[in-house]
Amino acid sequence: MPASMVLAAVVAFAVTIDPVPAAAEDLFNSILQDATDAISGNDSASASPSDASNTGNGNTGAVNSAVVEEAEGIRTAGVAAFSYLSPGQQIDVGPQGTLKLTYFSSCTTEVIHGGTMIVGTIASTITGGTVERASTQCSAQELAVDTSATEFGASVKRVTPFDPAVWAEATVSTRTPRFSWGGGDATLRIIELDAPQPRVAWQGHVKGPVSAYPKDAPPLTVGMPYRAEIDASNGSPKSVVFSVDPGYVGSSGKVDTVSLPR
Repeated sequence: MPASMVLAAVVAFAVTIDPVPAAAEDLFNSILQDATDAISGNDSASASPSDASNTGNGNTGAVNSAVVEEAEGIRTAGVAAFSYLSPGQQIDVGPQGTLKLTYFSSCTTEVIHGGTMIVGTIASTITGGTVERASTQCSAQELAVDTSATEFGASVKRVTPFDPAVWAEATVSTRTPRFSWGGGDATLRIIELDAPQPRVAWQGHVKGPVSAYPKDAPPLTVGMPYRAEIDASNGSPKSVVFSVDPGYVGSSGKVDTVSLPR
């Protein structure tokens, strides 16, 4: 595809998602820079860090290579559960801190205790701390843009992390999905996860066993990871991670329901 068409596609993607999730914004900026360089004939800016030898404080602007699963006592601001990390990013774990993260390409999970770490593409470099590593089979999907979507829209494929106890992401095709939990009346909370600290986007009392997201509630953002939590009066709390993708089509067509564990 000519570079000018790539740039047009990237800009079209940007205007279809408002506000843009942090992970999508990082990827958009990277692609936009590459496309601009290609049009101008400058290829020098397209290179990105490829291993953990890169140094520096903060996100380098490269495509994200890992996701944080747990974070306690971390000194570096903005690093929390569900944060995305990119190669070259330096994190002060702190003497009493613990950081658990998973790399997308290698499916490696690390638990880091203390010290300072530098994010790589498949593993971290640790100074003054300890690390425990474990690998597992997985099918990672990087955030991507499907420019064949109707009306030049963008279909957002989110990263699929690998600990099913933390991530069991569902996808719906509508911003006003229904929630099914197989129980009676309950309190429903919708929590935004793509932020330094997860925050409640909406909360209210709903009637079971199925209830729709209110049309007058804050609109759900395309591509944003959310956690739906149900506190039922006659059962234990239930939760599921989900996101909205208007271009998503399931085996039976468009998907409008988020099913919580029974």
